[in-house]
Amino acid sequence: MGHTIIVKRTETRQEEIDQATGEHIKMTIRWTGACEYELKQTWTSINANRRNKRGVTKVTITAVMDDESYRYRIHCACDTTGAATNEGIMIKVKEEI
Repeated sequence: MGHTIIVKRTETRQEEIDQATGEHIKMTIRWTGACEYELKQTWTSINANRRNKRGVTKVTITAVMDDESYRYRIHCACDTTGAATNEGIMIKVKEEI
């Protein structure tokens, strides 16, 4: 099993915090279809090489579950790491105020 990444999202922005490493990434979201969107990094706490990376991560929602979670597949064509494909599950958690 993988590790947990906390995602905070608005209509046009996504912020990720990796619980294992503490790495923090901010991105813009552009929906390209009902079940597809693109993420473009705007800021990261990771080293300078990653801060300057260009490229778009394409996300496809492959299955939606009843509990407000979904399975997804990502394809990153990043210029610093090359192309990579990965899959995971996004689970909606109600934020406590």
